[in-house]
Amino acid sequence: MSSILIAYYSRSGTTRQVARQLADKLGADLYAIQDARPRRGLFGYLQSALEAMRGSLPDIKPCTTPLSQYDMVVLGTPVWMGHLASPMRRFLHDKARYIRQAAFFCTMGGEGADTVFGEMEKLLCQDARATLALRQDEVMRNACQAQIAGFAADIAHAPRRPAFDPMPLDEDGTRPWARA
Repeated sequence: MSSILIAYYSRSGTTRQVARQLADKLGADLYAIQDARPRRGLFGYLQSALEAMRGSLPDIKPCTTPLSQYDMVVLGTPVWMGHLASPMRRFLHDKARYIRQAAFFCTMGGEGADTVFGEMEKLLCQDARATLALRQDEVMRNACQAQIAGFAADIAHAPRRPAFDPMPLDEDGTRPWARA
């Protein structure tokens, strides 16, 4: 198992394409966040836009990946109507406490990356170690390889936070309550 997980949501496939490229560059594991119900066609698009604007928490398929076993979780999402995609919002709402540290990337047709990254940081209660915002047309033209490589390097070189230890050691290396 890798020390890095890339957890992403992709409705159209653009975010998935970036997630796979990052996984290849980092040797990371991949996890696709999946809707409980399909979002196809015009109705799916309109439903997605409305949920994003309302900050809804739709049902997603359960995640059985042990997030707390990863040093870093890279979270990828599309931008919907200038906001975080609602399936990613649900994922973060449910799983934030298991994510030790995170980096974010988003794909978008217009604007909204700063808003999305702010929403993600608020849900996680932590700052991102690195961020990357890509326009959908750049991804489709394969014109963002340098940006993806730079983001992967930032993640690879980011200082790692130690795992939470509920029983810290004293300066002499012993547990204070375990002394004889």
